[in-house]
Amino acid sequence: MGDPQGAPGADTISVVRNQFLEEENYPIIMGIKGGKCCLLCGMASEPQLQLEDKEIATISRSQSNALRFTFFNTPQGKTHHFLSASYPGWFLCTSQKSNNLLSLTNQLGQVNNTDFYFNRKN
Repeated sequence: MGDPQGAPGADTISVVRNQFLEEENYPIIMGIKGGKCCLLCGMASEPQLQLEDKEIATISRSQSNALRFTFFNTPQGKTHHFLSASYPGWFLCTSQKSNNLLSLTNQLGQVNNTDFYFNRKN
């Protein structure tokens, strides 16, 4: 994710499909650091985006564990939205201010940026 030209600030994300959910919804599990640390929605009254030191391959093999790590990838032209599978209505977002962390919002495309460029790296 990051900007489309791979400029500073663009990050490499490892992605695997959640095989336990319907493929047409594009369910994915995302990791950083070569897939050794994965994004998840913490279990709370409101979702909290977290990173967990857990192998992406291990998560993708466990149906009971995979849902909280899963986001539905929704293409929107050249960009994508990422909807939490465990918290419907909550999307990955970044702030309009630079250097703010990735977080979650339930206000798609309003205050925070919910549009991401997602390019395949060969």
